[in-house]
Amino acid sequence: MPHARRLWGYLARRCVPLHTDLVPPLLTLLAWVTWRQDDTVTARHALKEALSLDPAHRMVNLLYDAINRGVDREELLEVFRIALRESLDQDHSDTHHP
Repeated sequence: MPHARRLWGYLARRCVPLHTDLVPPLLTLLAWVTWRQDDTVTARHALKEALSLDPAHRMVNLLYDAINRGVDREELLEVFRIALRESLDQDHSDTHHP
């Protein structure tokens, strides 16, 4: 995971103006990795920065709230897995019905 941490931080710091909309998702990935490594200080800092760029970003807000509430990482990961499955199921059913 140290490589992932460096990658997300590197990419977020080097986004050029045409691609600055990618910074909040990159900072969210950095926050997730650092939180999983028990580094809540870096995670919170990355999420605060992401929120300053996009205050309405849903994933940033969700993760920031979870960290501040002390939510268990594995429980949150399971919530994400369920949401992803539901989203994929919905997409799948939408493509089979005209």
